[in-house]
Amino acid sequence: MDSTSMAIAIAGGVLGVSLVLAIVWSSVVIVKEREVMIIERIGRFHTMLTAGVHFIFPFMDTPKKYNFRYWTAQNAGDGSLSVQLVEGKNLNRIFAQDIILDFPRQHVITKDNASVLIDAVLSFKVVNPRQMIYSCQHPSVPQCYEAELAKVCTEFAASSR
Repeated sequence: MDSTSMAIAIAGGVLGVSLVLAIVWSSVVIVKEREVMIIERIGRFHTMLTAGVHFIFPFMDTPKKYNFRYWTAQNAGDGSLSVQLVEGKNLNRIFAQDIILDFPRQHVITKDNASVLIDAVLSFKVVNPRQMIYSCQHPSVPQCYEAELAKVCTEFAASSR
């Protein structure tokens, strides 16, 4: 065996070992505590992974990716409102813990024309990750919450008098 064929054999062996290691590495999925991962097999729901070390079939099983976005508004020191877009793109892990969103103060006028200043905090938790991924078109809670908050507060303020 001459030196050229020996170099080709060594390069082929190194390439083969690195390919096998890459396949083994892509088959191991580590899910942290309070996280859930949806696994699809060939594009359809297969299983839901909870905390721990899991093994999947590479090239057949893939984590389902999802996007979310919502707007946050914070009061600036000069009385103006600064609005910021929060986006999460191509996420594959769903947080299974309480998520807390702090809303800015809102002026609400009640049914009896009283002006009320409301400061609210929203705490929510994803209970069914599979339903969140496959049934929700736009998982954006804050926009709906702000409208409901104003409606509830006007009813509460009017009924408490």
